Amino acid sequence: MNQIEFSKFYTYITAVTTDTKPSPQKMEVYWDALNDLPFDVAMVAARKVIATLENPFLPMPAVFRGAATQITGPSTPPAPDAYAEVLRAIRNFGSYRQQEALDSLSPLVRKATEAIGWKELCLCEEPDVIRGQFRMAYEALEKRAEIEVKTPQSLKQIIGLMQEKALSKPKQIVKTNADDLEKLYL
Repeated sequence: MNQIEFSKFYTYITAVTTDTKPSPQKMEVYWDALNDLPFDVAMVAARKVIATLENPFLPMPAVFRGAATQITGPSTPPAPDAYAEVLRAIRNFGSYRQQEALDSLSPLVRKATEAIGWKELCLCEEPDVIRGQFRMAYEALEKRAEIEVKTPQSLKQIIGLMQEKALSKPKQIVKTNADDLEKLYL
């Protein structure tokens, strides 16, 4: 979205909140966090957020990004449905046709299944325990995927460059004279 579209968007989202005179710094933060969204998607996300807004305060940019993701991104099934998908694969393929079973699963369900282990899922004698372990793995992966989708591409690039820079610097061990403890510095 461009600056003019963002101005319309920001006017819209602040019209129903107590923040009717936002500071330039706040507008800059919202612009930085949301400018990569297409205007039409941002407006539909704003409508969705405002329709469900239960307090008079301006939601954080992440709320609008989350709504935009729900509108445009792929939906993931809740954990019980994901586990039901695994159980169907177990019934259809058994423990010996692992690759076929994994290929039949949706990507996030497959990752959670691989984290637990196909054989473990198939041969577990305590289904309640393995179901709980699967749910925890699935929900952690789901949260990680949600954060990945919500993070602006420009921020991902900056983070990637910073990580490369940090990895390229060797860690130095420096001994202190006072207590002879080793300290790590980047």
